[in-house]
Amino acid sequence: MKKIEDLFQDFISGLHLTEEQNNDAKKKYTGVCDCLAHHFYDRELEDSDKFLFGSYKTKTNIRPLDNGSDVDVLFKISEDKYEQYKDNPEGLLQEVRKALMEKYITTDEIHAWGKVVLVQFSGGHHNVELLPALENEDGTFKIPNSEDGGSWEDNFDPKAQVDNFMISNKSTQNLTREVTQMVKTSMTASAYTRGPMRPTAQGSATGRWISSWTRTRTTSLRSWSAAQTCCSWRGSGTGRSRRRWQRSYEGCCSHTRESC
Repeated sequence: MKKIEDLFQDFISGLHLTEEQNNDAKKKYTGVCDCLAHHFYDRELEDSDKFLFGSYKTKTNIRPLDNGSDVDVLFKISEDKYEQYKDNPEGLLQEVRKALMEKYITTDEIHAWGKVVLVQFSGGHHNVELLPALENEDGTFKIPNSEDGGSWEDNFDPKAQVDNFMISNKSTQNLTREVTQMVKTSMTASAYTRGPMRPTAQGSATGRWISSWTRTRTTSLRSWSAAQTCCSWRGSGTGRSRRRWQRSYEGCCSHTRESC
């Protein structure tokens, strides 16, 4: 019989996106940003034009992708474009939306709402949430918000969020990423997922919690986390997604029956 640590690794491996899914995500967000590079700068996309953040940057994305998954990406606008829409952030989102609609004519829907433009693709595994932003001198960003009459939010700092996550993940020997993935899986399966945390919030919260553990306790924390995730799935979920993972969880629970 396998040890719980081995079952844990089997479970985590089953959450990782396939090569096809990763390629689909990259193709989608790169294509969206390339369209905007041509629209705003009349040239090919450069790496410095965009910043990927959220679960696809921290690699805490999970499968199955039953209803698609949103890729969060920031596209940098010029100072002139910011000045043009300084008093009309909704106008910037609408310009982005119209530019994308000219390219993605067969896409299901493209919505401008809140701070982002959501591109919902008719095929494939992923959608794209595009956030236009002006980079400040200190590396933070001004971002538009079309709600409540419209405004610009200053000092949005996705780089710091990603850096803090990576520091935690390195210090815990990849445990921050693994537990974040399990938390997301548990929230997806649970009947109590109304109003879930955003992926960046999940990663940040997980990183702060795990950082309180010492490295000598990493193995025991892995076992505990696997057991708790297993228990959260017992009786939760329906249909194909539940059956898909049930075999992995049964293995974990056979080792942790008292905890379950």
